[in-house]
Amino acid sequence: MGTLITIWLAVMGIYYLCVATLRLAVKLPAAVVTLVTLPAMPFIVAYRNRAEHPNQAKAICWLWSALYAAVLIACFLG
Repeated sequence: MGTLITIWLAVMGIYYLCVATLRLAVKLPAAVVTLVTLPAMPFIVAYRNRAEHPNQAKAICWLWSALYAAVLIACFLG
């Protein structure tokens, strides 16, 4: 009887490992795309706002560009 329980637990463990891997494989590309495109989000907001609030859109572009440039310079020099 103990062997049957061990086999059952092993099969269920493999099953749940496969389910978790499949769910991670489905959600992982979306998470990677979000992280990669995250620095572009302020520019997308500025692009969508350009007709209603042109000064705000320009400020977003200039200030985020300056921030990214400062971070890159700090990374290269630091």
